[in-house]
This record gives sequence, structure tokens and C-alpha cells, in this order.
Amino acid sequence: MRTGLENISPEADGILVALADMPGIEPALVNALISAFTAAETAIVFPASKEGRRGHPVIWPKSLFGALSSMTGDTGGKTILADHKNLWRAVPCENKGAFADIDTRADFEAFTAENQPTRRK
Repeated sequence: MRTGLENISPEADGILVALADMPGIEPALVNALISAFTAAETAIVFPASKEGRRGHPVIWPKSLFGALSSMTGDTGGKTILADHKNLWRAVPCENKGAFADIDTRADFEAFTAENQPTRRK
């Protein structure tokens, strides 16, 4: 994260962070998140399920680049997110890929079995 922020253009209004272990994120979701961020460039934008589960990717506003740069450990931006609930802009999302974290072969097999269109043929 730090390397990305060190190399981002000073003109950038925000940064979209997508995790490599979440291969089911679809372009339509990314477009919806970007549209929501464009309408509110000071917001933290993320997908949310009907049940309120937060997913990925997340778009972070420029105002939080400093906080993101100082993160340590493997918790990601969870603490920063929790500290800035007033900036949340949840985008309704039914795409399971926004919530599917693939850490093991078993995770991948379960994900591809449930989401046939993402399976390579």
C-alpha cells in the first residue's frame, strides 16, 4: 500500500485498492464504485451486501492517504475504516466475488464451483 501511495499522482482524488486474492470482482462493480466516488470524492466507497457485509475493492479519498501510508501489520485499512464511518458510502452489491477471499486451493475450488462463469475452460 505504501509503495502505491508513494507513486500515485499528486492530482489523484483517491485510490482504488483491489486485493489480489479476490478474483471474482467484476468490471461492473468497479464501474459502480468509481461512479459513487466521482459523486462524493471525499468518501470511502466500498461494496456492501444486503446484510451489510463490507467487501472489496475499496476506494479511499485523498484525505486519508497519510493514514493509509502509516498502516502497519496485516489488518489493512480496517482501523482507518472504523475511525471514519462518517465518510462511508456503501454501494449495494450482489456480486459474491466482492466478498470471496481466496487464500487456499480449497477456497478457490469452492469459489469456482459456485461461480461457473469465472471458471476457465
